[in-house]
Amino acid sequence: MSNTNYTLSLAVGQRLASSPPNCLIELLAGGKVIASFANPIQLSPGKFGLATLNYESSAHEDYVGRVLGIRLRALNEAVEFDKIALSTVSAVPEAQTYAMLLAGLGLLGFVRRRGSRGKANAGA
Repeated sequence: MSNTNYTLSLAVGQRLASSPPNCLIELLAGGKVIASFANPIQLSPGKFGLATLNYESSAHEDYVGRVLGIRLRALNEAVEFDKIALSTVSAVPEAQTYAMLLAGLGLLGFVRRRGSRGKANAGA
């Protein structure tokens, strides 16, 4: 879950001949709400609209690796939910990842150079 962008998208609808929809949409990690929004869009009766919730995690959060959940709350009878989707995109690695990569490449270069010196000395 670290360094990842999450997008929760869903269709929110308003029932015919009812009051405006009143709802709460939450993204959870380990049972803790990490992002939410209320009444995301204005609708006409009988229509659906797309609502999206974006969240970017970091490696320093205490709920990294926890189970993700979605909580949809219809706060009145006028709300309908449909086409719920949660997508993820991994972000650019942190600086420590690049440091480890460079250290590994340096170690491989050292081992290769040392190996080629040993072969040259054995042939002499």
